[in-house]
Amino acid sequence: MRRAFLFSLLFLIATGPTWAQRPGGGGGGGGGGRVERDFKHVDADDDGRISREEWAGRGNFDLLDEDGDGTLSLQEMTGIYRNRPWGRFAGTPSPNEQDATAAADKIPASNLPRSLLCALEVGAGCRAGDWAERGLLDTGLGPRFPKGTLCPGIDDYFAMSYVFKRSQSDALHGGTDIPVAWDTPILAAASGTVVGIYEGESSMRGREIILRHAPQDTGLPFWTYTEYAHLNARPNLSVGDKVAMGQIIAVTGNSGTSGQGGGHRRPAIHFAAWMAEGPRYADSGSSIVPENGFWLDPIGFYRDAPPYDSASLKNLPPEQKSTPVGVITNDGTVLPTGSKRIWPYSCLSK
Repeated sequence: MRRAFLFSLLFLIATGPTWAQRPGGGGGGGGGGRVERDFKHVDADDDGRISREEWAGRGNFDLLDEDGDGTLSLQEMTGIYRNRPWGRFAGTPSPNEQDATAAADKIPASNLPRSLLCALEVGAGCRAGDWAERGLLDTGLGPRFPKGTLCPGIDDYFAMSYVFKRSQSDALHGGTDIPVAWDTPILAAASGTVVGIYEGESSMRGREIILRHAPQDTGLPFWTYTEYAHLNARPNLSVGDKVAMGQIIAVTGNSGTSGQGGGHRRPAIHFAAWMAEGPRYADSGSSIVPENGFWLDPIGFYRDAPPYDSASLKNLPPEQKSTPVGVITNDGTVLPTGSKRIWPYSCLSK
């Protein structure tokens, strides 16, 4: 008990104020305006408190519930944007190798049906039905981190309705957002190959990098792709580069058109995933689209057994929605031992 109390005290001392402003000034961030807006959206019954059920899919409820009353106040929710001593791993060394199959497996985007391009890019003028058919469904999954660790959680979850923040009547979120401080190192969630890097000057996602993972990289029975967006700087990598799980591939920012003008965008990673039976993919010019690909809930990426498709995940009983997630700690320890897929930020060991 005493040890736990001392750790909690030291942890609170080590955590600073929220990072609402860019270092050195500037706009965009996790300030009160965003928190108040999001609090009202999450507080579905409008009782002025957020219950564990209302917070589902985001993780870290107990960390944020500082008074232990089983609900989150507006002030406690602000804690999701507080500086925490995570994200400090120096990174796994790069393999310094090229993957020739990245070029060999690339096909023209014109070979893919427009419905697939629409469904996986969530483009303007595309049908919401296409998105759902390809797995862009709210599954209700949430992350559960290993005991003895503290990891950054989610504020905007997969397939969350964005109607309250965008003008589109059917806007959905094609990924999960994990808010952390400016320039926090982003880690490769699994070993793989760089297949796309984009400046994203006119994209809501801004700068991004996309990795392709073979089944032997992840232990999953299909090919996967992971996307890391809103980067603060262009990654120092090239298409075709192999990366190792835990390698630093970028730094956190808030780039993208959706972060301009309103001041609501906090620094965060937009983390998305897709899956496909085979290795072939196309580059649409603004994203990677796997041949006959489907959306994969980024939390479902960490499951060790089927189901993986969104419709089946959505139908899981509530007790199976909390998903164990592999992590790497600030000192480089992988938990659980042998994990091939990790959270894209390093975690603090208690």
